[in-house]
Amino acid sequence: MQSRPQKIADIYSQWEDDVNADGDYASPTRIVYSSWTELEDVQAIFQDTAFPDVLTQEPTATIQRYLYYDTIRTKTDQRAVKNLLDNWGCDDVEDELRAIEAQMAAHQIALENMDMGIMAELEGQIVGEEGEDSDLSWFVGHTGELINQVNKLILNSEECAEHLPGPEPYENEYIIYPMGNPRWGPIENNLRFKDADGNAVDDVFVTGFGFTVGDHHITRVSLIGETLGYQNIEEEVNDGVAEHATARIGRYYNGGTKDGTANLETTCKEGMYAAGIHIYFSKVMCACATPEGRNEDGNPAGYNQRQCTDGTVDWCDCTHECSSTDNRAYKKASYDLLCNYVQDEKHCRRRTIEDRLRRRNSDPTDAYGRTASLTVHCVPLPIGTYGLPSTTPSTTGPFTLVNTAGDMASQDCPDGSAIYAVDWEGVARAENDDGDQTEHDAVWTVASEVQFKCRAFNDFLA
Repeated sequence: MQSRPQKIADIYSQWEDDVNADGDYASPTRIVYSSWTELEDVQAIFQDTAFPDVLTQEPTATIQRYLYYDTIRTKTDQRAVKNLLDNWGCDDVEDELRAIEAQMAAHQIALENMDMGIMAELEGQIVGEEGEDSDLSWFVGHTGELINQVNKLILNSEECAEHLPGPEPYENEYIIYPMGNPRWGPIENNLRFKDADGNAVDDVFVTGFGFTVGDHHITRVSLIGETLGYQNIEEEVNDGVAEHATARIGRYYNGGTKDGTANLETTCKEGMYAAGIHIYFSKVMCACATPEGRNEDGNPAGYNQRQCTDGTVDWCDCTHECSSTDNRAYKKASYDLLCNYVQDEKHCRRRTIEDRLRRRNSDPTDAYGRTASLTVHCVPLPIGTYGLPSTTPSTTGPFTLVNTAGDMASQDCPDGSAIYAVDWEGVARAENDDGDQTEHDAVWTVASEVQFKCRAFNDFLA
């Protein structure tokens, strides 16, 4: 494992190479890394004694991991209690809730004032002394001790019973990058539910997806979901039987039966959550980069480029323009239908060596198709009483669906869990075979793969 100085040196070296990538335009400089204990003022303070461990030791990965999660969980719990006090009208347990809120605030202050001495002591508790079990009681955000007390108060409160909120809806929309020139990808589009402050949350489950469809591909994806809320499930929705909800996206591209309608969505029925995704990817598709384009001489040469989802780029002959009805795409096996005769050879402008090189076919790279349909596997919430999450998240994944043209990719969460986060990896198509980007923008942005993560419903059992 690299040391911190080595990591910094590597970053600096890469920066220096990038600055001088196109010529010697920058003078080399020097970076110096040294400990703050080498400062003259610090040395003077400890000139007669050795530095104490608290000043020279760095926290281990173990203690950092626990402190990180405990900090995030504590802030989340504080927001939840504030919401209870401000909006629920649970007057009969207000004093108890405020007392727990104060304990959370005190714990937050302790986290902010952490020093190496306390970290060392806590790490000893995490690891456990010889012959003793580990002790995580200090990490009340991690253990859920305080929020568990809140759940019990709320569920036993007569006044709160009238105000217990059910599932809270969420929806966040994301542009799918890259959008072509000059960002070719792959780019990981992180689809996450976010709170009012823009922070990603892990206690909202996916119930569906929304899509904005362009001429040839998906341009935006909406993540639709909801919290579990406080609810007592005595009988499973849909008699406990899973269902599927499908978005037939292929109909919405140019030439489809829904052509001209940009937006669609697919969602699970109420009380059911997405526990799997199945995507059908089309065959390799091709389309014109600049349909019916013309150069300064009024002929199509140089503006009759075809691009395909497998990375292929080529041109129609200079006697042909690249165009199709409604600018629709064709399967690669039929992509000659994109080239339509418009003029005789004598009208073509003289081809230079550069033209001939540019007109070479680029080799296919990955046999990707565009997203033709996406199906959500919906499962009912199991029987039980649910409240705010009061335990370390029980997560699994990522589970990956790989784009293979003409195939269906399917993945499901383990039983008893559902999706809370999705990563949509976008790749722009296409580039020339010499590695340079084409003179035209990319036609396609396809999902090279889609990943998702799952969380257990049991985390929310009160």
